[in-house]
Amino acid sequence: MPDLAATSLPDSILAALPKPNPCVIAVLRADGSPASGAVWYLWEDGEVVTSMSAVGARRRSLDRDPRVSVTVLDRDSWYRQVTLQGEVVSLVDDVDFHDIDRISMHYEGVPYADRGGRHATARIRVDRWNQFGFEG
Repeated sequence: MPDLAATSLPDSILAALPKPNPCVIAVLRADGSPASGAVWYLWEDGEVVTSMSAVGARRRSLDRDPRVSVTVLDRDSWYRQVTLQGEVVSLVDDVDFHDIDRISMHYEGVPYADRGGRHATARIRVDRWNQFGFEG
């Protein structure tokens, strides 16, 4: 696995990351075991931006340990994928739904429908990555 910053990602991956691709994030539970789940994300300024419940298990896990792994599957071919590993560098409450609305617009074309919950926004710095299918 290359030990490279996000700025060293090949053009083929950089072209795929801004699309509304399927994505899975993995975090570490208190006992060190992984927990993963599907998420929406945005690719902004060489970082992954995602949203989550402000009071859920993922938030508690990231408050305790900011290390994450994010696997993005190219929506045009799931045989092309990139796993981005790094740390959450910012984890803040999204009190006005600004970020979850931006992410929902990216995927669904409309603001986020569920206005009842509390949300938080994580900004993830990419420290390492590996890929499959983007070679050619």
